[in-house]
Amino acid sequence: MTTELPEKEGSIIQPSQEVLLNHQCSLVKHYLQSASNNELLQEPVFEPPKTLINLPSYIDKEAPIQKYDYKMTIKDSHGERKITDKGNLLGNRSFLFSTFSIPKTGAISFVLLTDLLDCLKFKGAFDEFLRINGNLYPIEADEETTHFLRTNNLISSIADSGNDSNIIYVTARSVFIQFGAAVVASGSRVIDDYWEEIAINQGLTPQHRVFCYSKELLDKIFLINPHLAPKVITSDKDADNAPLGPFEPADLTIMEQFSADIRDDYARQFSQGEHIDIVIPGQCINGSLELNAQFRVPKYHSKNSFLQASQINAMDVAIGEHHKLYTAITEPDTDVSRSNTASLAEPDTSSSAINLNKPIKRMLSSILDMPSTTAKDKKSEEFDKIYSNNGLHSSHIDLNIDGWKFETLPVKSANNHSEYSTRGLPNYEKNILFKRLNLLTPNEIKEVEHMHDAVFLNTGLQNLRKIRSKKWTKYWQYKFGAPIGLQKNQNSAFMNRYLTDILNQSSVLTTYNEETNNDETHITTRTPNPNLLKNGNIRGFKPPYVFRNNER
Repeated sequence: MTTELPEKEGSIIQPSQEVLLNHQCSLVKHYLQSASNNELLQEPVFEPPKTLINLPSYIDKEAPIQKYDYKMTIKDSHGERKITDKGNLLGNRSFLFSTFSIPKTGAISFVLLTDLLDCLKFKGAFDEFLRINGNLYPIEADEETTHFLRTNNLISSIADSGNDSNIIYVTARSVFIQFGAAVVASGSRVIDDYWEEIAINQGLTPQHRVFCYSKELLDKIFLINPHLAPKVITSDKDADNAPLGPFEPADLTIMEQFSADIRDDYARQFSQGEHIDIVIPGQCINGSLELNAQFRVPKYHSKNSFLQASQINAMDVAIGEHHKLYTAITEPDTDVSRSNTASLAEPDTSSSAINLNKPIKRMLSSILDMPSTTAKDKKSEEFDKIYSNNGLHSSHIDLNIDGWKFETLPVKSANNHSEYSTRGLPNYEKNILFKRLNLLTPNEIKEVEHMHDAVFLNTGLQNLRKIRSKKWTKYWQYKFGAPIGLQKNQNSAFMNRYLTDILNQSSVLTTYNEETNNDETHITTRTPNPNLLKNGNIRGFKPPYVFRNNER
């Protein structure tokens, strides 16, 4: 709802009741759709989600203030289509709070800091909020602006909160750039975020939760679907029987180490330099698989590409110019080939040069992109069509240049607007990429292959580390005796309910000792250390070698 005031008095835009009602309905719909997926719901839902967009450093505080904002050094082309320079949302989007403009600033939209904090459910002070969100440029209201806000009942909440002497507002554009979907009515992650490309590259989807849920709204959701409501505990007996699951079965998730004999045999072979034929799971970062089996050096050359370039002395010549050298050698009617033929006809020097001509002609059929038979062309087209239909491989054959194979390089398309591919390389603009590839020399292609291999390996290792981090958490839960898959928000209830039982558990193993001719009984019990009892500096189910944030 827009309140148009005389031009000298500015304007006020307030979200309508219909917009706010639709926003509540979208929250209910999202909860019902994501209730079974904790990764998307990110409980507890009455707190802000922990998975947020990692914002880049996009402002320059040293530069002069532009339009009541810090100067932006980085912008997102997709985000610029969602908001104007004045701070008005585009695409039928609406803010969750009131915005206003005042005559002395033109049509620039502002938002009161108090309204912003209420929208984000931030419970701290102004100074703390501005310190955390340093990209916002705070503006303190003067007497004229304060009178305008009072007249239009926009600062009643500020007066009630005791901050009447410190009325602060910021531009609506900077708020949207900083918080994205979190300040948009019925906002969805990625779709209503300014930093859309960063969100996609970070693995976020429109299904990830954005907003907090109030108790009143949760009660309505549980009324719609009672199965989603947590079990009400009315007695100690109910508390003991209340389920925390579902959890993962330990026998299918955790594999114990091999016996001591197998580990000793492995260590003996390793120390003596013998061939190791024992594979111990977890001995490398990817389980027991060799890294080079999954991360191979990319090949942007054919079988004889480097040999061909070496024979014509073109290792430092751009591959886009190689066809001229091929033409000079294979066509004797050119001036260059005549001079070469005359020089090659001399005794004692002709054999190597004349022999050079034959292998070049023989290899061109398998290296150059020359016309082939109709049957071969038909087979190749069918093969590519099958691959594209199955989605197994995205091949760009038109990037190949005289036998140099760049068809596997990622390029942007109508369905792919992300900045980086899954293997770590950027998605290139096809036209620009083809021109750059023509300027590469064979020696530079060797370096590019190794550089791309480093990118593939590092990207793969980071993905593997994330997987291993989850596995380590499950392993320590198993060793502690906790159910595998216990979430952070379930930790307190689990400790209060089952900690005593876990500490009282013991395992008894009886073995026969042939040397002493006696049965030996080994009793294993759990003893809590200071960290478990919250008397140490480590919290949660984490390995003892994990550093705290302030120790890094």
